[in-house]
Amino acid sequence: MKKLIAFALLIAVVASFAARASPSAVIDGFERAAAFNPEIATSVTAIRRRPVVVLVPGILGSKLTSPTVGDIWGSGIPDLAKIKLPPQLVDETAPSDVQATLLENYFGDQYGDAFAAIKDAAKKIGIDAVACGYDWRRDLRSGAADLEACLYRTFGTTRRTLIFVSHSMGGVVTAVWNAKHDARQYSRQHLVGGIVLLGSPLQGSCEVLRMIHEGYKQPVENSLNAGKRAEYVYEKWDNLRGGLVNSLTGWATDGVRDALLTWPGAFGLTPKATNTDEAGRACVPLYQPEQPGGPGLISHFQPEFWTSVTGRDVLRGATPPANFNSVLTKAKEFRDGFSLARPRAPLYAYYSMYWFTPEKAHLGNEGHLRRDKTWIDLDGDGRVPLPAGGSRPESSWLSGYTPVNSVHGGLPKDKIFQEMFLVGRLPKLVQGLTAYELILEHGKDPAAIAAYAKAGGGVPVVDEFKGALDVVAPNGVGTTPRSPLGADMVALADGFRVDLCRTTPLCTTTYRKARLRNLSVVERRLEFASVLGNEGWSASERASAAAQIGLANASLGELRSAGPVLATASTELTRSIEQSTISDSGRQKLADLKQVVDRNLAVALRESGQCPAAKALLTSLELSKTRYRADLSAICLDRDTAVSQPLGDF
Repeated sequence: MKKLIAFALLIAVVASFAARASPSAVIDGFERAAAFNPEIATSVTAIRRRPVVVLVPGILGSKLTSPTVGDIWGSGIPDLAKIKLPPQLVDETAPSDVQATLLENYFGDQYGDAFAAIKDAAKKIGIDAVACGYDWRRDLRSGAADLEACLYRTFGTTRRTLIFVSHSMGGVVTAVWNAKHDARQYSRQHLVGGIVLLGSPLQGSCEVLRMIHEGYKQPVENSLNAGKRAEYVYEKWDNLRGGLVNSLTGWATDGVRDALLTWPGAFGLTPKATNTDEAGRACVPLYQPEQPGGPGLISHFQPEFWTSVTGRDVLRGATPPANFNSVLTKAKEFRDGFSLARPRAPLYAYYSMYWFTPEKAHLGNEGHLRRDKTWIDLDGDGRVPLPAGGSRPESSWLSGYTPVNSVHGGLPKDKIFQEMFLVGRLPKLVQGLTAYELILEHGKDPAAIAAYAKAGGGVPVVDEFKGALDVVAPNGVGTTPRSPLGADMVALADGFRVDLCRTTPLCTTTYRKARLRNLSVVERRLEFASVLGNEGWSASERASAAAQIGLANASLGELRSAGPVLATASTELTRSIEQSTISDSGRQKLADLKQVVDRNLAVALRESGQCPAAKALLTSLELSKTRYRADLSAICLDRDTAVSQPLGDF
């Protein structure tokens, strides 16, 4: 028993050093290290301010102005002549004086409420949020160039960690920009820390062709249950205040159909042209007359499609521009060359599946569009069908995939998205990225490592770094980071752990003891666990063994495993201390062990977001003022309320 208690106490001393090993604890360690190394202080402040959320809106979501022609879109009554794209701007490389900014309000809320929520979430965790518009009429590669220009205007050459929230067309623009960034052609100084896709038509959508045919219509039909339907239909009406119902909006935007025919960006959102309809993605399956139903599909990117009976029905009186062939050619060039390149950054997708979404036109006699039911619907968000969202085949790349309820235009304001990402994921992601950049900058500097160790910084935990970026299994075991950046982050954190443990004798001793007789972690746990089931051991010996397991897990930073075992150990130690048969010296040793167990349990509770419980436990302990104040000043993100503040404020 004496050996067990002595060994557990040895681990306990180091556990108080090593248990605080989540990304937030690593940041805290570097901040404390700044007191011993002034060079760290400046970089810690700068790195903590690096993360920034960048909102990239969808089509029609940027206000367009020009010094030469004035307001183009987003101010006053739309001038349909102005929103037509000039022929010289069909070439994505042509210079333009059009200025694009986020359209927050225009005949009702557009992105104003969503951007306000994003800025509020960013402010709560001490970072910035910006929005970048682009000329959505032009080729999407031009949109990516506009995004690059916006980032340069906003940040210059200062390094920032960019977290994109990209809606609809904005997701495709962001994907094009990011491919160039990863190829070191755009903004090489920045780190992309995450990309959120909200209903982005990565594989194309037929909504543009439906809009050419019918004009602008707000999706209405859905498969939501009665309660949800009432909630989201109300939201739809709220979003449309200042306007009227679909019949009026269709009439008011009828002239936009002519203008839309000049936009290569809009046609670039449609599915890729194919020779057959085997994949079912031909929006209007028009075949060569001599090959009905077989090879020889006439794509909507081909001029002859629009001169056919079917094409004229789709146009419904709209007049293509003189340069229509150039518009189609440019759009086809983009769509043929675009596919989502795997980003280095973690990728998060939010897609709705409850709104009936046009996917294919019904053809009737002699190639005419059927009038009774022109469009076949699929599940989606009303504008982008679920299969077009890019959930396949790239699902293995996704660090998070979440179905939501809102219609397409309401996705940036969707309650599930805002709760899951802005409140839940964003704080963890920012902490992980900040810790990663601190280790990247200081993790190989012996002086910085020494200062970090002297300040009592924690040993990084691989599973905690995985969980900062990815949605992982509850125990975090056996998971592999979904993104290359995630893999880099985990490798860097583990390398810093090794360097830290080489530098710090206590840490090195902990890891040597934890891997007793070269057993694996799992084998060590099984060996200790067998003690718990041995009825030949006394209650105090079993309590000490339970403490040994929990503190060994804590010393390795495995807080998910440590918490429940430490809670069990605390209960068992309380029972053993209360036994009348134990000696006074033995009772005192167990009480000392329980004090260490409970402090580490409080850390585990804090790291798991159980803030009030962690504070209550800490205030019940007899800690020195210095240690007590340090523990209560640590930041805790409460899992129930999503409030992030010092533990002592709960």
